[in-house]
Amino acid sequence: GNWELARAGALYAILPLGPRVFAAGQEGVLVSEDFGQSWTAAPVEGTVLAVLPSRYPQSDPTVFAGTGAGLLKSDDGGRTFRPTALAGTPVIRLDWPGPDLVVATGRGVLVSSDAASTFRAPGSGLPPGDVRALALSSFFAVDPVLFAGVGDQGVFRSSDGGRSWAAS
Repeated sequence: GNWELARAGALYAILPLGPRVFAAGQEGVLVSEDFGQSWTAAPVEGTVLAVLPSRYPQSDPTVFAGTGAGLLKSDDGGRTFRPTALAGTPVIRLDWPGPDLVVATGRGVLVSSDAASTFRAPGSGLPPGDVRALALSSFFAVDPVLFAGVGDQGVFRSSDGGRSWAAS
């Protein structure tokens, strides 16, 4: 019930998708199936900084959860989660324009072309530090422009899907 939401602690992301609503926070992931009237806890322990389901939840039940220790993946709409290839760093922001999954982490911006089975190495030119802000071109598949904010070092731009970066 709503007591789940009350004990969730700090919330970092809320994502409504029709009747299903995801909330990511200090105590994990909460899911509502009734527009936020009632909530249940998904089986994720610890702080969840970001949550992102597929753009097509009716046909693709994949949900990603970015935690303080890596990226988790659910293949069943958020009912169960398992670790991915991305571990050992905070996952702060997620974007999945398709087919690429773009992840802002404590190790830079990482990109997966296979739904988090593997990740490309971080691109050159992005300074070390937590990537706390991330924006993608609206037409990323054909215009792979990314913007990233790293710590207090400003905005960096990539025109090649995160392979190389320059101060903006």
